[in-house]
Amino acid sequence: MKNDLKEILRQRKKRYRDTNKDKIKLAARKYYLANRDKILKKYNQMDKQKIKEYRKNNQDKINLQRREHYDINKERLREEGRNYYHKNRDKIIRRITLLNEVNPEKKKQYYNDNKEKINKTKRDYYQKNKEKITKLRKVYNKVNEERIKKYRIQYQKENKEKIIQTRKKYYEKNKEKMLAKGEKYRKDNKDVIKQKHKKYYEDNKEVLKQKLKQYYKDNPKYARNYYDANKDKIKSKIKEYMKKRYNEDNNFRISMLLRTRIGIALKRYTKTGKVMSSKKYQINFERIINHLKPFPKNMKLYHIDHIRPLCSFNFVKEDGSTNLEEVKKAFAPENHQWLLAKDNQSKGRKWITQSVLNKYH
Repeated sequence: MKNDLKEILRQRKKRYRDTNKDKIKLAARKYYLANRDKILKKYNQMDKQKIKEYRKNNQDKINLQRREHYDINKERLREEGRNYYHKNRDKIIRRITLLNEVNPEKKKQYYNDNKEKINKTKRDYYQKNKEKITKLRKVYNKVNEERIKKYRIQYQKENKEKIIQTRKKYYEKNKEKMLAKGEKYRKDNKDVIKQKHKKYYEDNKEVLKQKLKQYYKDNPKYARNYYDANKDKIKSKIKEYMKKRYNEDNNFRISMLLRTRIGIALKRYTKTGKVMSSKKYQINFERIINHLKPFPKNMKLYHIDHIRPLCSFNFVKEDGSTNLEEVKKAFAPENHQWLLAKDNQSKGRKWITQSVLNKYH
């Protein structure tokens, strides 16, 4: 009889709890908030070993209860957590830093013991909230751009070897995947990469030149061997580049024509036939090009003419050496003009105007 009565009462209680679940929870919460200190005091006086054992034996049950509680009160708990964090941010960071300093090995040990579990949890969470995380990261990176940049530079300086080793290890492990990814990116972003390289080169021109010069100095055999192994390929690339630039860049085209003309003149009208750098003769191509502006619309119909013919200059001194002053005069900007190709060919060794003739006498 007693047992039956107990069962009836138990069933009644269960029905009441199921029917008034929210009401009971609210009452329990109110009671807890009103008597928090008293409850915590009682909890601290309890046998800790018994609590640990209970938790260990009922871990799944506790986790399930916590999960249910979190799902029901998700928004409220999140809001409370955010408010608490913002209110006590410095305190939390200090505590975490202190714990890491006091027990650095403990953290490492925990990570090593639960590596797979931690990584799986992180991966699952990332996959579930990918868009949200990406959006938040973008906002955070934009707001903290300078701070992140400084931190990265500092970290890279302090952990240079570690970073190199980590990258090496990762590359060896994911070689094929990375090569395929890099190939795809280069194929899809040719113009972007080209612009980046161009900008970087322009910003660091002198540094890169010095580095390259130093590298060739330190590794003369490598440079020679590379050239010998790729001779035809290098020549073909240079030829293609020169041809393209010659057709597209008028300044480059004119400077090339002038250089060729200097070479021909010095070989023809000097005894040695040796050609030195244009700087030695004090020839300024930039000034010549500026003097020849504006360029004719159809440059193919025109020649760059020397007003006073090159054959009229005395490029050789009495001792047989090259007369640098005469070369400078011959290739002075004022001695250049545009002339129709047919007129230039029929002109021969004549001077065009008496006024120009007077300049050189």
